[in-house]
Amino acid sequence: MEYRYLVAGINIALISIIFIVFSLLSSNNVVLGISISTLVLGSLLLTIGITYTPPLRDLLRIYVSDADLFINKIFEDSGLVSNHRFKICLDRGLATFSNKNIDCRDITPGLGVVGDTIYISIPIKSLITRTTSELVPESRTELLDYLREVLVGRYGVCKDIIVEEGDDEISVELISITREAKSLMNTPINSIRIAIPSIISRFLGRSIEVVHEEFVRGNYIVRVRRV
Repeated sequence: MEYRYLVAGINIALISIIFIVFSLLSSNNVVLGISISTLVLGSLLLTIGITYTPPLRDLLRIYVSDADLFINKIFEDSGLVSNHRFKICLDRGLATFSNKNIDCRDITPGLGVVGDTIYISIPIKSLITRTTSELVPESRTELLDYLREVLVGRYGVCKDIIVEEGDDEISVELISITREAKSLMNTPINSIRIAIPSIISRFLGRSIEVVHEEFVRGNYIVRVRRV
């Protein structure tokens, strides 16, 4: 989204509508024709503003896709694809996939083994810091408001969010995942799958484990529990 084109398109469209109304009331066909042409221009700028993405973002998307393929190849070779546990170790700043439960204190970034437990651990400190740098979760009382501001308002991951909180578990449903977000979720380990629990963990101020994930009619549902 490019706000310069968006604002220009809205302003031109509003002015055009005013002149269209004026020309209809005064039966001035010349002004009406010019106003309609200007409205088309405003609509075009509005469309460009909504759909525009900077070329650098496209380059980064390609890089992320290639990085996902590399990480997922390691994921497959480690035997974690079919059966794994997914945990956010907040204090360590790590997202960890393992075949058995593992203590966050025993984890280091990368591929490792603790006893008979194999794990892959991905650093997320920058992810948490940059995605929530201007927001202070401690000042908020509702997880729903926090997630809406970050995932809907700031990053456009989905259209809306539903949150259900229990004693130990929290269920978060992302309504109508956007096409751009879906394109980043084609591999078992991907940036969206890691980012959402990381942001939840950041809000709670503690580590969490993902206990369930599923796609239902274009919605992404993730259930986590505090650890």
